[in-house]
Amino acid sequence: MSSRLSSAQIIALGEYLNPDFDPTSLTVSQLLGVLGYHNVTYPTPYSKSKLVQLFQQEIKAKATVLNKERLKKTNSIASDEGITDGLTGKPIGKVGCSAPVRRSSRRLSKAPVVTTDEETSPVRIEQGKRRRSSAQPTLGGTASRRKKAVGADIIHESGSEAEERPVKKVGRTRKAPDLPFAHRDLHFPSPPPALRSPRASEYVNQEVASDVQEEEEPNAECDNDNNRPVEEEEDEVQDSREEIAVSNRVLKSMEVAKRFPTPSAPPGKPSWLLRLTFVTLFSIVAYYVRDYKKQSAAIGYCDTGSNTSHVVQELKVYHELARECNLENRTTLYSPADQQDSTPCPLPPLLPVSKPESCTLCPDHAFCSQFSVTCEPGYLLHPHPLLFFLSTPPQSSNLSFAAASSPSEYIWGALHDCLNGLPGLGSVALPPRCLEDPKRKVHIGALGRAIEITLGRERGRRLCTGVHQHVKESDGGEAREWGVELTKLEEVMRKKTPVNRLPVFEDIFNEAIQELIQWGGITIGEDSEGHRYLAHKTPELTWSCAVMVKARDVWAEWKPTVFAVLLIIVVVAFAWQRMARKKTESKRVSELVQIALDTLRNQEIAHHTDPVTAAHPYLSSLQLRDLILQDEHSIPVRRRLWDQVEQVVEGNANVRTNMEEVAGGDELRVWRWVGSNRGRRVDGDADDSLLCASPRTPVEQS
Repeated sequence: MSSRLSSAQIIALGEYLNPDFDPTSLTVSQLLGVLGYHNVTYPTPYSKSKLVQLFQQEIKAKATVLNKERLKKTNSIASDEGITDGLTGKPIGKVGCSAPVRRSSRRLSKAPVVTTDEETSPVRIEQGKRRRSSAQPTLGGTASRRKKAVGADIIHESGSEAEERPVKKVGRTRKAPDLPFAHRDLHFPSPPPALRSPRASEYVNQEVASDVQEEEEPNAECDNDNNRPVEEEEDEVQDSREEIAVSNRVLKSMEVAKRFPTPSAPPGKPSWLLRLTFVTLFSIVAYYVRDYKKQSAAIGYCDTGSNTSHVVQELKVYHELARECNLENRTTLYSPADQQDSTPCPLPPLLPVSKPESCTLCPDHAFCSQFSVTCEPGYLLHPHPLLFFLSTPPQSSNLSFAAASSPSEYIWGALHDCLNGLPGLGSVALPPRCLEDPKRKVHIGALGRAIEITLGRERGRRLCTGVHQHVKESDGGEAREWGVELTKLEEVMRKKTPVNRLPVFEDIFNEAIQELIQWGGITIGEDSEGHRYLAHKTPELTWSCAVMVKARDVWAEWKPTVFAVLLIIVVVAFAWQRMARKKTESKRVSELVQIALDTLRNQEIAHHTDPVTAAHPYLSSLQLRDLILQDEHSIPVRRRLWDQVEQVVEGNANVRTNMEEVAGGDELRVWRWVGSNRGRRVDGDADDSLLCASPRTPVEQS
C-alpha cells in the first residue's frame, strides 16, 4: 500500500517514524524522498539495501527526536478547521485525505531527483493569508490556491503521474487572480469611484475554470472525489455558480451602502425648560431630605431594651398637636383653654411627606442614652460591619466634624454629619455593636493566676516565719489568719496591671475573684466591721521554707516520743550507774569487813602479847571506821559504807559488841574479837613481836 503513495504523502503521514515500521516496504524513490527530507546524505551509486541500512541508522535511530520536531512543526501551522461559509454553512477548507494516486507503469531512465525541504516539507495545504471568520462568504479563488499548493507535492515522481489525466478546459481557460483578502471578510473600504468592480460573469467563469482544474488535479482530491460520476461534478459546478452570484449581489449592495452613507442627525441639546424642571425637582427633594435628616438625627438611640424613647414620645405628641392645630386652624400649638405656653402652630407641609418618628435600637449588650452607647462589662465597642476597616468608634453618636480633635474623630465626625438621619439609615446611621472581648477570658485567667500566686506566697511567708495566730470566725477566721484584706489585694494587683487594661480592671478583678472562689482554691472571710479577707488554701513555699516547715511539723509530731525516749535513756543510765556503784560498794564493803575482822583479831592478839602497848583488847567502831576509811573524804559515802560494814561485823559470831569508856572519858560502841586465833597470820610473819604490834590499816600494810 505504501508503494502507491508519493514521497510527500509518506512524509506527511509520518508512519515511517513508528518503532515497528519496516523500511523495506518503501520503494527506492520513497526512501530517497524521506532521506532527502531529513537532509541525510546517501551514497552514489546506491541500492535499496544501502538505502534501507542508511534509513535504519539515520532515521529510525532518531525516530523519537524527529517525532517531537514533527509535532512541534504541525502545531505551529495555522488551521482553517471549524471555519464555515456564512451563506452555505459548509466548512471552508476540505479535510485532506490520503487518496491513492494512480501511478504510470513507465519508469524514468534517469536517477530520481532528490527533493528539497521546500518541495517535500508541506504537510498541510496552505490556504493563503486570511483572517478566520465564522460568517464569511466564499468568494472564489480558494480552489486554485489549493491546486497550487498540492501541485508542488510530487516532484520526484515519474512523469507519467502528471500526464495520466489531461486538464479539461471549460469556458475561458485564463486563470483569474484571487479575490482580495478584504472581499472574503466582507469588511473592506469603499472602492474609489474610478475603479470598476468585476462583473459577476467574470467571477463565474474564473470559479468554473478553477473548479474544473481542481477536479482534474490527481493529488488534490481523495479517492471518493476521483470516483464521483460526471453528474455530481456538474451539480457542484452549478451550486458554486449560484453561491458566487449571491456573493456578488451582497458585495454590490454593501458597496452602494458605503458609497452613499445615511447622514446622522446631530444630537440635540436639552431645552432650558427641561433643565429648570430637573433643578426644581432636585432642589425640592434635597430640601425635604435635609429637613428629614435634621429631624431624624436629633432623635438618637432608643432606651435600653426598648424600641422607643422619651424623645420619640415627645416628637409624636408634637406632631399630633401640630396636625390638630392645623386642622382646627389655630395659631398656637396648644388650645387656649389649656392655658399653656403660646407656642406658634407650625405651617402645614406643602407635600404629604412622612416625619421621622423612630429611633435607632440600642445594640445588644449595651447601655444607651440619647446620643451615647456604652457596652456591658466584658464587651467592646466595634464599628458596623460595613465600616470594619475603621478604628473603634466613639461612644457619642452626635460627634461632629467641627468638634473633632484627632484623625479618627475627624473621620467619624464626617460620617455622622453625612449619614445620620438619612432616609433608610435611621437616626444613627450604621450604629456600632458590642462584641465580646476575645481577650477578656485571657485577662481574667492571667489575673486569677496572679492573685492565686500572691495569696499563696503570703500564706507561705506566714507559715515559714511562724508569725500567725488563731482568729475566730467572727473576726475573719482562717481568711484573716493566712490572707490579706480584699481592698489591699486590689490595690496591689492594680499596680501590676498594664495601663491599657485599667479601665476594665475592676470588672476583671471581681470576675477573677468569683471564679477563684467557685473553684474552691480561695477562702473568704468577713470580720465584724465588714472588712473582707481572702486567703489561699495551699501555701507556696521556697525550698528553705519548705524544709523548715517540714522539720517543724515533724518535731511537733514526734516531740513527745523523743522526750520519752530520752527519759528512758536517762533512767536506764541512772539505774545502770546505780547498779554499778552498788556492785562496787558491795565489793568494797566485803573488803572492809575482812579488814575490820583482821584488825580486831590482831588487836586481841596484841593485847595478850603486849598489854603495855595494847592496853585494851577491843577497838571502837567509829575509830576503826576513820582508821580504815581515811582515804574516803565524803562523809555520806563513808557513813553509807560503814553502816554496811557494821551490819556484817556485828552479825559475825566472833565479834562482841559492848559499850566501853575509852580514853578521854567518852562511852563508845566497841568491838572485841572473841574467836579463835589459830590459823591466822598477820603480815605473813610468825614473830611474836609482830603479833603484839598495833593494828595497821591496809594502806600502811601495803
